[in-house]
Amino acid sequence: MSWLNKLRRRLNPTGSTLIEVLIAGALLAIGMTAIAAMLNESVFSSRIAMRKTEASELGVSTLERLASGGYASLSPGTFDGGQVRDDAGVLLYHMMYLVDAGGVPDEAYYLQVQVTYRDNLRRERTQTYGTVVSNPTPTP
Repeated sequence: MSWLNKLRRRLNPTGSTLIEVLIAGALLAIGMTAIAAMLNESVFSSRIAMRKTEASELGVSTLERLASGGYASLSPGTFDGGQVRDDAGVLLYHMMYLVDAGGVPDEAYYLQVQVTYRDNLRRERTQTYGTVVSNPTPTP
């Protein structure tokens, strides 16, 4: 084998060295760790979104139920709307609702529903929904 062939062989190796394999493995491990972290974050975010959606549905349906009774079924004050618990007895949602004359008695009530829940980090969150319920026969 001539010296030129030996030089070409050194400049054009046919295999990978151990250091190249170790670097490729380290890059693969870093990439897989990043993918696992993104997957964990997406599961966490979807659970928060699910809780928020359930709280929203609960608040809006309670607001619609209370408002559908009309002006005569409401009286000013703050009321406990009840609690929703899971099968293990863990508190999921707590509702409060407020009926306020808003300084204009006998004309309309402002109806407000608050739904309180805890997210995955056990932080308390509150969503508030409101509407106006008019008196069909206001007193002059």
